[in-house]
Formats: sequence, C-alpha cells, structure tokens
Amino acid sequence: MTLRKKQLEAVRLVFEGRKNHSEIAKELKISERTLYNWKHDPEFNQAVIDLGNETLGSNVGKLMANMTRLAFRGRNDYVKLQATTYLLDKVGFGLRDQQQINESNERLRKLRAEADIASAKAEEYGNDDTDDNIVIVDKWGDEDESDD
Repeated sequence: MTLRKKQLEAVRLVFEGRKNHSEIAKELKISERTLYNWKHDPEFNQAVIDLGNETLGSNVGKLMANMTRLAFRGRNDYVKLQATTYLLDKVGFGLRDQQQINESNERLRKLRAEADIASAKAEEYGNDDTDDNIVIVDKWGDEDESDD
C-alpha cells in the first residue's frame, strides 16, 4: 500500500510535532479517528521514521557541533553536563563507564557487608582474639583496611 497525499502530509505534520492530533485532523479535513488509524499503520510509522532520518541525517554535523558548543559554553553547569554526557555516550564512553562504576560500588558494598557479618559472627561466638583490622582484598589484589 502506498501512502496517499493526505497521509504524506500527515506524516510531515506528525514528525514536526507542532500541532496536536485535533489540529492535524482539522487541517487535513479528516476525522481524528482516521488520523489515529493512520498512526497505527506500520507503513505510516515507517514514513515518519524515514522523514526523521532524512531530516536529521542531513543535519547531523550541525547538530553535533551545536551539542559540542553547549558542552563547552552552555549557560549553566547542568546544560554543560547534559551535553557532555550525551556526546561521551555517543562515542562509547558514557553509559559503559557509569555501569562499571555502579558495578564496582555494588561489589564494594557486598564485600563490606560480608565483612560486617563475619565480624558480628566472631563477636557472637565470643572470639576475643579477632584482630580489630579487617582487610578486604579485591580481585586485583588491592587491600582496603578498615578499623572497627
């Protein structure tokens, strides 16, 4: 099925996102139900995606330059952080590194919890000969001493 002229116009209006469904239907002289049905048609949805790819694809360089400008010269720190995070994520440094940090923190929390449990069990059994220093060794052989 090939999209008709009104459907193609609806694709453009939906992609632009400036008007709500009621306004689009009114402009095209169709019912809101018709627009709803079109929006649930895979061919219509693919046309919206294709239009987006065409529009953004020809402007990717400008968009990335703008994002880079915001990362360095944004109005406030939040804007700079968001732009920097986005750019780092796009080149493969963002989310992966954050996941590694989260995983490391989680492993550290578990190790400390296990140490606390072991210490509590030693006290429960009346083992007064325990050393007050607990040494946690991670998989890289690094030690983390904590005094109780």
